[in-house]
Parts: sequence; C-alpha cells; structure tokens
Amino acid sequence: MDTPTLLTHLRTHDTALALPRGGSLRWDDADVHRAAHTTDAEGYALLCLAPGVRHWQRARVLLQILAASQAGLDAPTRDVLARSARVLTLGVPPAHVITALLALRRLRANHKHTTRAVLRFVLEHPAADTLIAARRRPLLDCFEHALGTATARGCARRINDGDVASDYLRRRLLRFLTAPADEPDALSAAVSARVRALYTAESTEATAGGLPDEPVLPVDAAPAPDGHAEPPPPWTFGHNGTPWPRAVLRAHLDALDRQADGLTTDVAA
Repeated sequence: MDTPTLLTHLRTHDTALALPRGGSLRWDDADVHRAAHTTDAEGYALLCLAPGVRHWQRARVLLQILAASQAGLDAPTRDVLARSARVLTLGVPPAHVITALLALRRLRANHKHTTRAVLRFVLEHPAADTLIAARRRPLLDCFEHALGTATARGCARRINDGDVASDYLRRRLLRFLTAPADEPDALSAAVSARVRALYTAESTEATAGGLPDEPVLPVDAAPAPDGHAEPPPPWTFGHNGTPWPRAVLRAHLDALDRQADGLTTDVAA
C-alpha cells in the first residue's frame, strides 16, 4: 500500500457515492480502495482515521470493510476492522453512512461482521430515533438486508408481541447487539421500540425531520505520537516524510473506540 499517495487521495477526492434508482452503485475509486484493503487491511482501516480525510472517503472505507470477506485475516486484524467500522458509523455523517449501508445491499454483500455493524448503527446509534423518523424506509431496508428479510420480519413480529428474550431473538438478533448491563440476555426497551418503529410508518410521520448534518463522534482530533506533544503536520508523516508508527494510529482508534462506548452505552440500555 502506497501510504502517502493513498492518504493524499483520501484527503482530496470528495466525489459522493451514488445509488441511482434501478442502476449500479457509482463508486468511482473502488479499485483504489479494494487494492489498499487487499494489500494491508489493517493499515487501510487505520489510515482513514487520520485528520483531514473526507467524509465521503471514510464512507467508502466503511463500505469496503463491510463488503469484503474477512477470510484469511488474523484475529487482531479483524478486531481493528470491526472497531474501525464501528467508529466510522459514528464518525461519518448519518446520510453518508446510510448510503454506504444501502450500497452493501446493492452489492449483495453480507457477512457476520457486516450484520453486526449495520444492526448497531440502525438500533444503537445515539440519534437512532431521529434517524428512523427521518429515513425509516432506507433503514428498514438495511435492517432486513443485515438479517435477511424473513428473519428480520420474524424478529419484528416477536418483538411486537412482547418477546424480548426468546431463543429465537437471542440467536438471530441479540448476539449482534450490545448487551444491556442490567439484562444481558434480553433486548432493551429502547431497541425493541426502534424495531417496532421500523415497521410502523405512522409512528415516524409526526416526528419526521431531517438527518443531522454532523457525525456524533469527532474523528479528526489528532493524537500525539508520544502522548504529549502535538505531532508536526501533516500528522501521519514527520518532517522527513517518514510515517508515524502504526501504534499512533492504533492509539487513536483506541481513544475513539472508548468515546464510542460512551456514546452508545445509554442508547443500548
């Protein structure tokens, strides 16, 4: 992976992903992202967290991470990819994230890591109720793609009937979500209400509004390479062009992941 060239691309190329009705996904730099992911999946995921990366580029990285199989990747790399995807669903504007998740459906891409990321965005985002009110139909499409239509509707029927902890829900839905601290083997009241709202158009019509313009997690706060002094610009490279240690990027991810925990804990409860 040519890190300097890729970082420049991520910071300068700002064309939107497009999903024309009845057409194919328009992703003009897909080959760049696929090649970088194939060459160094962990480094690719970490690099998109560098300050100055465009929102649409982060949405592309999210799409690539979730669309690609993780077969052959070791456990540490999978962990970085999973946490990076989680951070991106919170650190990219919701409209961009929804476009990326709908693109997964258009690409017919689904894996367990995809399912987990999609469900946590739809049901555990700090602004989940607002997002569902504003974009119920697209988020329902994402929910049903993640679980499969029959399974998603089966879960919704059970939840609508008051089920929160059956074996069916545990095996098909609960295992992908953050477990509430008080009842780790049951759906929280908030998550149950969001599933019902996805399937009830009338429940969102009165409160529907626009999507938030800004992400809830600020990704661009640059970490210091030694934990004290701010690094010289352009952040991931020193004055001689040498990349900062990957440990700096991992530390940045760790900090963002902790912030994500704080944002989603109350929502999942």
